[in-house]
Amino acid sequence: MTSELEFFPKALPVTNLTFTHPAISQKQPQSLLLSYILSAKLSTGSVLLTGLLFYIPALVLYRLWFSPLARFPGPKLAAATGWYETYYEIVKKGGGQFTFQIKELHERYGPIVRISPWELHIHDSEYYDSLYTSSLGLDKSPHIQHRFGTPSASFSTPENDLHKIRRNAVLPFFSKRRIHEQAAMIQKNVDLICYRFKTEYAGTDNVVRMNDMLSSYGTDVIMTYAFNRSRKFLSEPGFSSKFARAIQGLKDFVHIAQQFPLVGSLSRHVPQWLLAFVGSDLEAIVRFETEISSHVQQVLEKRASQCNEDQKGTIFVEILNANLPAAEKSFARLKDEGIGIVGAAIETTKLANMVIIFHILHNPQILSCLQTELEEVIPDPESPPPLSALEKAPYLAACIQEGLRLAYGTTARSQRISRHRPLQYKNWIIPQNAMVGMDAYHMHHDETVFPNSTSFKPDRWLGNPKGPDGVKSLNRYMVAFSRGTRMCAGSNLALAQMTLLLAALFRNFDMELYETTRRDVDIYRDMVGLEAAPGSKGVRLRVKGCRT
Repeated sequence: MTSELEFFPKALPVTNLTFTHPAISQKQPQSLLLSYILSAKLSTGSVLLTGLLFYIPALVLYRLWFSPLARFPGPKLAAATGWYETYYEIVKKGGGQFTFQIKELHERYGPIVRISPWELHIHDSEYYDSLYTSSLGLDKSPHIQHRFGTPSASFSTPENDLHKIRRNAVLPFFSKRRIHEQAAMIQKNVDLICYRFKTEYAGTDNVVRMNDMLSSYGTDVIMTYAFNRSRKFLSEPGFSSKFARAIQGLKDFVHIAQQFPLVGSLSRHVPQWLLAFVGSDLEAIVRFETEISSHVQQVLEKRASQCNEDQKGTIFVEILNANLPAAEKSFARLKDEGIGIVGAAIETTKLANMVIIFHILHNPQILSCLQTELEEVIPDPESPPPLSALEKAPYLAACIQEGLRLAYGTTARSQRISRHRPLQYKNWIIPQNAMVGMDAYHMHHDETVFPNSTSFKPDRWLGNPKGPDGVKSLNRYMVAFSRGTRMCAGSNLALAQMTLLLAALFRNFDMELYETTRRDVDIYRDMVGLEAAPGSKGVRLRVKGCRT
């Protein structure tokens, strides 16, 4: 019994694919090679070259013919080398193209495809709940642990058991009850946006850059909610912030860190002064990390002195109060969790809001239906109803659901690994320790589930819609927040932010798009989240006036 270490020809995930094949005896070839090297008295360089000449063909031969995944359909080049994936994720069209290549592979090879020497991908909407279920206890792939620079954050944790411990510690912090208790804080940020729309934009030629506004909105809300510290980015000129731009810029590093895990791991040790020197936008990230570190240190010091004043209600206190081992309450753990929560909260909600706002303004009929409903739900725009009332507005909820579908949440596939038993998909037996994944992009564009899947159709969510079998709820096929034990912990907060903001904007203002088309909201690159075509300036709009 041997283990293939997938580190050559490039840094690759260690999946420990075990294999035994009677036709291969590794002991004899190794002895022959060693005898040859010793007798030839080769130089170090010659030894390495000779080793490579033997190793590379043997590795390719193994992957193509003797690997546990050799019998699965897919292109031979993808089965032979991880550089196939690297080309699509880093090189082609600037990177982020592998998701679309996988779609083409499914069209050619069927619902299950081998997309790399160690990974399978499945495109079958009926199988999603079978793979992403809490009952199997599957691990996440370890090779993506460092791609965001927060390896001990809950969402970065590969091991299922450890992830469960970490997730359970923060889940109460994002409960629906707690979100409703904090709705007034979210509404306060929405009110500030509305005030600035009225005083700075309504009836003028001033253009609102929604990318900036929505990033600042998401940042101010999550910073206040999680740390009780607002950055007040919504008060900045043009709603702009270097921090939000830096978050966007860091997305370009994600695929590099994923394809070369060592790079992602080393990036964590780059001196902050060097990052600040590289650019002013990155300096904002450095300041943010410094602020989180300082905040964590203060919490720990006050905890040690049993002085918890002004610390109640933060995510750090929630973790410290949980029944966790001491290692789970360390400085590094708290810092990673804090940074991870902010990063996850900003981009996904921003992108969904941008998609929704564009499509509503782009379709007069949808806009009219939404405004009619909001006039009934919010008779007086100066006195908005509570979140609980807005959540019951069916057409608003349908617009949000459809926007989440076309914004995908996380576009990247989420690989799972079964450490203790094989998995089964139809007649295929997936060996243990193999990576297998699915993703929201393929799920949300399954034409058998969502006809005209590229169209924004809120009506598909009205009533009690069913899936293709006429029995399952259509909601079972909407996976913007994923499913199972790794479902997004902050989904309730995201929905609350979207509901309060969209209700306020479309009830209070008449708006029009400014030099914005579908290319500004349609996915062009998969950078873990949706990224529009090069040169896009995002959704921009003008506020024509106020509604009464």
